[in-house]
Amino acid sequence: MDEGRYILLNKIVNRLVMDSTVTYDKYEGDNVVITPFRVMVGYLTKSWFGNNAVGSRMPSFKSYIEYTYGIKDNKEIDYLYSYYESIISDKLYGDTINENIYHDMFGEKVSNYMEKVLKYLVDDTIVKEMSDGEVMLMVPFTDSYFSRIRHFNVGFFIDYCMNNYGLTRKESEYLWGDYLNEMNGILRSEYGVSNPEYR
Repeated sequence: MDEGRYILLNKIVNRLVMDSTVTYDKYEGDNVVITPFRVMVGYLTKSWFGNNAVGSRMPSFKSYIEYTYGIKDNKEIDYLYSYYESIISDKLYGDTINENIYHDMFGEKVSNYMEKVLKYLVDDTIVKEMSDGEVMLMVPFTDSYFSRIRHFNVGFFIDYCMNNYGLTRKESEYLWGDYLNEMNGILRSEYGVSNPEYR
């Protein structure tokens, strides 16, 4: 494989990582990863990473890479997943996220404020039940309606938190994962949506 091809594949891996969210899930009791490619329960658990999965043998990953990036060579798909897994594993095992993340990282005062902001964000998210049984979501950080969580825009979310609540970028980034987790739980438990991320 020539150098130009490696550069392209590495850029794709960086995009995959950017489109993935590492967050704490209270039901799993551990960190999980919301991926840009479809997975059965909507996320991959921490224990999944490190199993040395083969990208070309993961139908959801392979089809996502083929459709989104036009990569069809199995060796290249395997390289993409292997590199992606190594980066995500570093994030999972290097940047531990837990239920006391705000207090641990930002102190008690900021922690209490961030918890309030999270509640405001969740309360200001409108879930509209449609006649066909589906749900649509209107979020406070944009005027658009969404049918699934993975279409939320993290950039709009961060700008909204910084401009409306005075949070820093880092604080907003950590709040993003918890917001997704809260909405995921609400949609599953209160509206019976089995797979809110992808549906």
